[in-house]
Amino acid sequence: MITFIAFPSSARWLANAVNIWIPAKKAFQIRPVNLAMTGVVDAKIIRRSDGNSRRSGLESCLARRRQGRGFTLPELLLAVLILGLLAALAMGSGNSYLARVQLEAATRRLIVGLEQGRDGARRLGAPCALQLTAAGWGAPSSGSTAACPVPNLPLIEGLGWPGEAQLQLADNFSGPVIFTANGLVNSGGTAVLVMAGTDLVRCVVVSAVMGVMRAGRYNAALTQSPSASNCLPDAKL
Repeated sequence: MITFIAFPSSARWLANAVNIWIPAKKAFQIRPVNLAMTGVVDAKIIRRSDGNSRRSGLESCLARRRQGRGFTLPELLLAVLILGLLAALAMGSGNSYLARVQLEAATRRLIVGLEQGRDGARRLGAPCALQLTAAGWGAPSSGSTAACPVPNLPLIEGLGWPGEAQLQLADNFSGPVIFTANGLVNSGGTAVLVMAGTDLVRCVVVSAVMGVMRAGRYNAALTQSPSASNCLPDAKL
């Protein structure tokens, strides 16, 4: 025990200082901080005093959420529905584009067949004939005029797909087209080409004697024989 005899005022000052310091020590005492309460995520493993390891409570909760993350059944059904609609739209527009491309190719092949027949007659030095059908240009099925020395030229080359659109052909040629030795044509006519899957209808008009050809867009229903007056010019050609 410490007894203050000579300096009573000093003892009183020291007692007052102790009474002030003890509450201050308690007020400024450093306590452990709970990371889960402060919102701070520590990815490190916390070590216990007994040597075992454990994760913080907040990190364990986040780890469980990451492991269980995924799509719900309604979300998957909605995604499948959207993909199906996009695929249907793409297939519809793709089929229309393919039909249009095939129709344009058939129109060009029809014109090329006429030019080949004209060149074949000139090379042969004698009249020759070609027959136009939906399959393309080929040897005539009737008549005494020999076939032009050119290979058969199909108007369309199918890919063999199920339900593939077929080319429809209507013309008013009077039988096989006969080319003279100098490349002229005995008679003219109009051919109309239709392909399912597109609203476009193409036509080719061949003038008599000179064999001048022009292609265009047919602007009439095919209820009657094709007419050259309904084959209108098309700026896209």
